[in-house]
Amino acid sequence: MFQISFLGYKPITNNVDIDFYTGKFVPIKRRSIEHILPKSKGGKNNVRNYAMSDMLINSERGNMSMGDWLNIHPNFLQNMKNYVRKYFNFKIDNINHGEEVAKTVKEKYNIDLLG
Repeated sequence: MFQISFLGYKPITNNVDIDFYTGKFVPIKRRSIEHILPKSKGGKNNVRNYAMSDMLINSERGNMSMGDWLNIHPNFLQNMKNYVRKYFNFKIDNINHGEEVAKTVKEKYNIDLLG
């Protein structure tokens, strides 16, 4: 299923250049906002629920739960941990981006990206 990605929120898409899942550099024209908890599952449009992802990867995940997504792509877990470490103290709207991503993933899916 192909979905149109949410491309907005420039503080992330202009400054975060590594895909949350693949760990690869993403050219700015392909950067999109990944909702950690999909909107269709109650996720909010706010910086606490955002990570940056390549629009194709973002569309591939769709509204799949993080557990199901990681069952398909188990290698993504280490990349997610690396993303959190890289952007742990990177401020967006006075919030430490990586730290907040780790908190959201832990709260919503009980997956520890800091361990």
